[in-house]
Amino acid sequence: MTRYLRYCAVNTVGAAVLAMVCAAPTLARVDGDTITLGSAISFTGK
Repeated sequence: MTRYLRYCAVNTVGAAVLAMVCAAPTLARVDGDTITLGSAISFTGK
């Protein structure tokens, strides 16, 4: 039983950390009709 509770606690903390990382705002830049996310991904509006 103790092992199961530890397993649940570790998974809960892992899920919380993952949720915080995913919810963090990304750095985005808008130049005209192009939205650039980070440095390698860009979406053009053309």
